[in-house]
Amino acid sequence: MPKLLQIDYWLESPSIQRTMLTVCLALTPGALTSIIIFGSGVFFNLLLAISFGLILEPVLHAISGKPVRDFPFDASGAVMAIIFALSIPPSLPWWILLIGISFSIAIGKYVYGGTGNNLFNPAMAGVAALLVSFPMEMNQWSLMVDGQSSATPLNSLQTSLRLSHMLSEVQDSGIFGHFGATGHEWINLAFLFGGLGLVYKKVIRWHIPVGVLSGLFLITVLFRLIDADHYSGITFNQLGGATMLCAFFVATDPVTSPITARGRFIFGLLIGMMIYSIRTWGSYPEGVAFAILMMNATAPLFDHYFQPERSSKKPA
Repeated sequence: MPKLLQIDYWLESPSIQRTMLTVCLALTPGALTSIIIFGSGVFFNLLLAISFGLILEPVLHAISGKPVRDFPFDASGAVMAIIFALSIPPSLPWWILLIGISFSIAIGKYVYGGTGNNLFNPAMAGVAALLVSFPMEMNQWSLMVDGQSSATPLNSLQTSLRLSHMLSEVQDSGIFGHFGATGHEWINLAFLFGGLGLVYKKVIRWHIPVGVLSGLFLITVLFRLIDADHYSGITFNQLGGATMLCAFFVATDPVTSPITARGRFIFGLLIGMMIYSIRTWGSYPEGVAFAILMMNATAPLFDHYFQPERSSKKPA
């Protein structure tokens, strides 16, 4: 049996492999909930993205001039593929998915030298590329209850508010009328559960998730106080779109985030505020991918200005 299929290989493997396996397990509740809410298209996207990613990565590794035997089978590619697949509509045509996952791996990772060298989060690079190239297809989601493709709740709310409709009118119109109507609330709660598991197991630190959710909360409250009739509410933003997936699984990527605790918290805080800004005033209804990529570019600045504290104790 190939060693990659042997459980002992993963249990006795270096920490990076165990960490990636733990992240995959933490993503499972959100993935299963997404399949229940949006149907088998989510499962198909996961299967295709992971399979194609596992084939393409070693090929690009070899093309880059590195021996295939040195390819790091650490499941980081699987984590990236899962996050990418969960960030795209379940009805997205398969060939668009392949374009996106190819962009994530080739441009998001191997242009920078492969795993551990990338400046930007690869999954979000692929999602952003698809949002720019295929905006209509990337904003069509279908609930399993009726099977009809429709614009995302974020897109519908953004359009209604820009047409000067009051928030109360939009909420009374149907899909926004009660908790869980869009399905995204349950998915976000599932990702929250998995994310808290990562914090408990100390796979990730709390600073970035708390920063993201705090930044999103504070700016939401601010504009609700300014005009509650024309700005979306706390629950809708915290449990809408890809908020929890972003806070616990995307923004916390150790390669593309700051290294100090203070830097990570401020990094997350700005991501949360940027997500709200893009959702409210941007051209795209979901701000996660673009917020992550823009803040990834600033991560070196955080490392420069927020240096780790040096111990004043002399070595014994």
